[in-house]
Amino acid sequence: SFGVTTTEDVEFDNLSSRLFLSYAISSEINLFASVSEGFRSGGFNPATAPVSSYDPESLISYEIGLKGSWLNNRLYSEFSLFTSDYTDFQALVINLNIGQQGFTANPGEAEIKGFEWNLQWAATDQLAFGFAGNVTDTEFTKLSNTSQTKALGDPTDLVPDYSYSINTEYQFSLSNRVDGFARLTYNRQGSSTFVGRASGLAQEVFESDTIGFLNATVGFEWENFGIELFGRNLTNEDKAIAPEDGGSLVPQARPRSFGINAHYNF
Repeated sequence: SFGVTTTEDVEFDNLSSRLFLSYAISSEINLFASVSEGFRSGGFNPATAPVSSYDPESLISYEIGLKGSWLNNRLYSEFSLFTSDYTDFQALVINLNIGQQGFTANPGEAEIKGFEWNLQWAATDQLAFGFAGNVTDTEFTKLSNTSQTKALGDPTDLVPDYSYSINTEYQFSLSNRVDGFARLTYNRQGSSTFVGRASGLAQEVFESDTIGFLNATVGFEWENFGIELFGRNLTNEDKAIAPEDGGSLVPQARPRSFGINAHYNF
């Protein structure tokens, strides 16, 4: 706890809107487009921070895409392109000169754009596969007059440049009363960055490693009772899931673990 002391009284109000359009090319294929607004409230920093408060953040986001079912509805696909323009983007600032304390500021305007996809394939009545992900590009497009924490073209903090997941599930029956399934998933995340230009360090841009997680679950269901055996992070991935910013602690995923979940429907 930093002990915030302030006499400021600020109220934030906002009305956001969204426009969505959809066009059915056929009974299986739809085109869609949307324009939406977003808002995040401003707030106050710790009393020892260089700036006492920060302004609200707003955005306008555009998206176009396609949804479709193929192969007699065994294959579902979704693709979309998006771009979001942020005003008064809220960014975390880490300043080693004041004891690694973080505070929030509004360094300027930013743009986040990219491509998303989702594919789900029912290969048989028992076996299914999935592949989903995104590729994202971010940058600051305009800086505020007082910003000393970012440079024009810097990426926004902690946004991976890509991520994807692959999954497969097999359903089976042990008897006419007991059904089971086996599920395997793999998730991978590209590198993300943290820009700490207020830190006073020679190295101003910190980058994380790419990381991947393999999980597995086997479950059984009969009548109202179910049980699942699971394994998480089976490859024991131990890299940090966020960039190191020159000395602060960074989160890591839980090491390889196994467990049991059970439930009963009353």
